[in-house]
Amino acid sequence: MKKKEPDERLSELAFHIKETGSTAVSLYAPEIGAVCLQFANGEQVSESELVRLLDGVLGFCFEEEMVELFRKLCLAALRQHPQVVNEYVLLFKDLWDEGN
Repeated sequence: MKKKEPDERLSELAFHIKETGSTAVSLYAPEIGAVCLQFANGEQVSESELVRLLDGVLGFCFEEEMVELFRKLCLAALRQHPQVVNEYVLLFKDLWDEGN
């Protein structure tokens, strides 16, 4: 079997990362939509549920769609869990802000 060149391996890796990110968006989007609806309806969402979702989403914020889901979830949860949202926004900035 022919050994792949580094550029070819990096291209394949980038493709798989992008594919994984797209899959994550499709898995998280309905769940985040449902939780945001709960917040909008004034229903209680546990802090542990919010943290679970934010933890999961945060790792895929190289995908612009995931960033939008992160923002949507944070805005929906802000009134009920302001401290958690503030902590995750700061964490997001530490991990993903290109200005750092």
